[in-house]
Formats: sequence, structure tokens, C-alpha cells
Amino acid sequence: MAYRAVLPVLVITGFLGSGKTTLVNRVLGGADGARLGVVVNDFGEIGIDGALIADSTDDVIELADGCLCCRNTGDLEAALAALTAQAHRLDGIVVETSGLADPTAVVEVVANNRTDTPLALVGVVTVIDCQEFDANLRHATVAYRQIVAADLFVLSKTAVASAANVELIPSRLAMINSVAPAGRDGEAVDADASLFAPQAVPARRRDVPEPGAREHTTLPVVTLSVPDPLDRVRFTSWIDGLDSSVVRVKGLVTFDGGGPPLVVDRVGARTTFRFAPPAAGRVLQDNDAVLVLFGRGADRASKALIACTPWASGKDVVT
Repeated sequence: MAYRAVLPVLVITGFLGSGKTTLVNRVLGGADGARLGVVVNDFGEIGIDGALIADSTDDVIELADGCLCCRNTGDLEAALAALTAQAHRLDGIVVETSGLADPTAVVEVVANNRTDTPLALVGVVTVIDCQEFDANLRHATVAYRQIVAADLFVLSKTAVASAANVELIPSRLAMINSVAPAGRDGEAVDADASLFAPQAVPARRRDVPEPGAREHTTLPVVTLSVPDPLDRVRFTSWIDGLDSSVVRVKGLVTFDGGGPPLVVDRVGARTTFRFAPPAAGRVLQDNDAVLVLFGRGADRASKALIACTPWASGKDVVT
């Protein structure tokens, strides 16, 4: 991709746990030599999402502990300005919003940018969790706002959601946003290309939102920094026993008995583990686990984890 006088910006949004970071990494991996900067808006004091992306590009700016739809729009402007200062070596910018952000604020910032290199919006891609679709709409007005803002839907979790649900979701999305097409998982993004390819995101008329208050959801967020390895059996029992008052758990954990750090991700009733990237060490620092919990029951759940897990060294857990 040749250097551009106008720098394209792709916005990737979606509710908590929908698979935004996975899509960002697919875009970076399929960029075919393009040099992409990334802005990550991570809720909670621990920048986990940034660590999961950092190995894919050198140009990652993390906006931690905030929502792009309100007070942190100034931070977004500064992040975009920092990346456009490197426009001579970038071909585009990806903005990954937090799961609780209204993406129309990002559209407004891009449209009204005052950076040295002009920015052009490629479009808003909204990742839809097919397994938690109804629950997400019940939890948050912002999930609805993310659907309204979309130029393209990427349906995730299609392999684990019910087939009937997956078939119905595109028509249900069309009732809210009839313009944006929907593609399933890998179908929406060619494995050998990126969403920056011409016409990858269908063009549509876009009105720049009027400045003003944004509708968004505020969920309690609790972060834990654990100084010692976790007991695998007790941790698994704890996370499997969480109820719907905990909307999401994500983090990096090390279990006793040795082994590398793992990424733990719980959305709804489904928990997955995978090996953590090398950048996880920057987040863990001197700890063996860091966790972020979202939802009304986050504080109670964090206390239950601390109560059921003996910390070998006796050091305090930081919450």
C-alpha cells in the first residue's frame, strides 16, 4: 500500500467480549505489507488488550481506564495526532473502542480532525457476538448504538452459538440498521487482505454526529493484581461458578506447577484459555496474574476469588 497524503482510519467496535481484538489482529495479520498504527481504548487500569496487539505492530497507543464516547475524546485526538506525526511511515490507523464506547464519538473526532495529515474514515465495523446477542442488548443501550453506527457487521462466535440464532441475527440487525451488510467470522475479511482494501467496507452516506452527550453504559469494573500463581482447580471452579451479574472477565493468569502465562477470557457462561503473547510480561510485571471483571457482581466476585485462593507468599492482592 503506497504512502497516502490522507491517512485512512478504520474503527472497530462491539460490546464486551465480542471479539474486537481478534479482528484487529486479523486485520494486522492480513495487511499485506501495509503499515498500520493502532489505538486501543481499554477499560480498567490494566492495559490487557494493548498487550494482545502489541506483538503485531510497533505503533500501538493505549488509552486505558476510559470511554472514547465522553471525557477521553481529547485523549483520542492526541493519540491520532501522535500517529499522524508518523504518517510518512504509516498507511492507515485502526481504532479499537472499548466494549462500552459509543463509536459515533470516534466518527466525530475523525471527521473534525485537526491533525497535520488529514484523516479519512474508512468505516465503522461492529463485531456482533452471536452467542450473547440478546444478553448484550438487554445489558446496554450502547450495544444498540454500536449496531446503529455500523457500516459493516462481523458476526463472531458462530461456531458456538445456536445455528437458529446465527441465521436470524442478520435480519434482526437489519431491523436496526438496514444499510450495513453482515458477514460471518472469516467471511467478512479475506484472509489475505485487510479491511483497508478498496470497497472492503461498503461506502454509505455518513452524517457527522452533532456534538453533545453520548449514550453509554457504566458498568462496575474491578481489577486484580495477584502476586503469586493461582491454584488451577480453585480458579476454574470460581470462574465456572460466576453468574450473569459478572458480564465479562479477561486477564492474564499463571497457574501453580509451572507453565507460561495464559490469556483467560470469560463471556457469558463460556471461558477460554490460550497462551499469552510475549508482551504479556509488560502487563504482568512482578505479578503472576492480572484480571479485569465487569458487571454489577464484579466486586463480590473478586472478593470470592481472593477468599478461596491462598496466596503462597502472603503478599496482598491489589484491587
